[in-house]
Amino acid sequence: MKKHGMVNRLLLLLLAALLLSALPAYGIQVFATEKIMKDETVYGFLRTDGSLREVRVVNRLISPKAGSVVDTGSYLSVRAMVSVPDAEQSPGRITWDLRNLNGKDFYYEGVMEANLPLTADAVWRLNGQEVDATALSGISGEATFTLKLAPDMALQENLRDGFLAQIQVPLDLDKVDLLEADGATRTVVGHTATLVWTLMPGEQGTFIWKGNVTDFSSDPVLISLVKYETSSVLDVSELTDGVKDMETGALSLADGSGALAEGLVDLRSGISAFSAGLTKLSRGASDLSKGMTEYAAGFGAFDAGLTGALGGISRMTGGFVELKASSAQLLAGQESLLAGLAETAAGHARIAQLATALSANPDPMVQQLAGGVLAEKTGLDGLVAGLTKQTEGLRQFHAGLSQAIDGLTGAAAGAGALPSALADMKTGLSKLQAGSRELSAGAAASANGAAKLDDEISPLPDGAKELADGQRELAEGISEIREKTADLIPTDSEASSKVISYADGQTEISTLQFILQLPGVQAPEKAEMDGPRDVRLPWYEEFWKRLTGLFGH
Repeated sequence: MKKHGMVNRLLLLLLAALLLSALPAYGIQVFATEKIMKDETVYGFLRTDGSLREVRVVNRLISPKAGSVVDTGSYLSVRAMVSVPDAEQSPGRITWDLRNLNGKDFYYEGVMEANLPLTADAVWRLNGQEVDATALSGISGEATFTLKLAPDMALQENLRDGFLAQIQVPLDLDKVDLLEADGATRTVVGHTATLVWTLMPGEQGTFIWKGNVTDFSSDPVLISLVKYETSSVLDVSELTDGVKDMETGALSLADGSGALAEGLVDLRSGISAFSAGLTKLSRGASDLSKGMTEYAAGFGAFDAGLTGALGGISRMTGGFVELKASSAQLLAGQESLLAGLAETAAGHARIAQLATALSANPDPMVQQLAGGVLAEKTGLDGLVAGLTKQTEGLRQFHAGLSQAIDGLTGAAAGAGALPSALADMKTGLSKLQAGSRELSAGAAASANGAAKLDDEISPLPDGAKELADGQRELAEGISEIREKTADLIPTDSEASSKVISYADGQTEISTLQFILQLPGVQAPEKAEMDGPRDVRLPWYEEFWKRLTGLFGH
């Protein structure tokens, strides 16, 4: 409404207040003490482009007391919908004589000039070209209907806000092959498909349907607005608390996932180090297994050599015993020879003394004989000396041979216990070798498993980080939802706020609802006849019953 219109309205209200002061006492009592409870249904008749053509308000006074009843509202004209005397109308006030009504509900209609909660902009297109609605009558082709709705900021806030809008578009399926109707709920009764969209309070929206039409015509589009009270649908406090709990839980979950990501990083580092250690262990176990195999082979060779050595010692001992016996005989003969030679040398020594004496004889023959004897003595002395040394060496050889035989005998006796010990060692070595092979195989398998685990766990930290990031985004989304629902869903005080009369903008009433009608596509002669309907009570009651049924009231 324009600014000067609001000023005029205030002046009218002031004038009405002055007039009230001049009313008789009983008139003031009826108006001042009797609170009239009523319902208002506002009908907005639109043009084909969505602009407002006319506003009519149907008022239902609930069980008024018989007598003179005063209602408020700025109407251009009013008329009763039941048989009662005509109203007495003054600025902002309508007085009805309801003495003959006997307490029944009273209905009357008033024509107003005022804004509606929503503005509408309707556009028709045929084969992509914008056309007037009347040009579509009887046409075939691809038709597109676009309806834009937005809150009318010119209407006062308590009449504009808090209304849920339902848009109903009826289509004749014999005339329309529907192609698109995004966001619409579609119901079909007979050959009529009804597209229904919902617009939340305070929102604006665009609603489009497209289809191939044949010999086209359509019924009017209805836009119904009812007070949106969540108290009858849900517990707002529980919803609000639930959204808060979701936000808190999502943040906690994100923190937990962040900690999980950090833990997985540490776990991955530990597994990587563990895998590296197992790899080294596997290599060491493999080397150990190879070494044990080589050691076992060497031990087998040692065992075989030792067995041969024991046999050799036994044979050597027997040979030494035989040699010792021969050596004893040889030593005895050598000592006898030495004794005989010593006696010979002693006798020869006496002859050598005589030869020494004869060596001074002038006879050359005697001198030659004496020289030979002396030379023989020298040789014999040398032979005795050499045989003496040889005999002493033979004695020492014989003694050493005895010691060797004793040593071999002791060695053979000690080595006799070796085969049993070596057999135990060989058994233990076999077990050790088998264990080393199992250790090597197990270490290799563990290393491979750790490597695979390292590979498989490697993406987990990044995945957990992405999960935490996603959960934080979820928490932010829930926070945004909480903020938006805080604006969208009324609080307890808002949900229980008063319903204000559209007719006067200030009086509390029972209910207020709006029904906007956008003309359909009709034949030109029928369109000329289109105008405000002659609203009668039976039609109103039946229509409103069906309409409230759609909203679940």
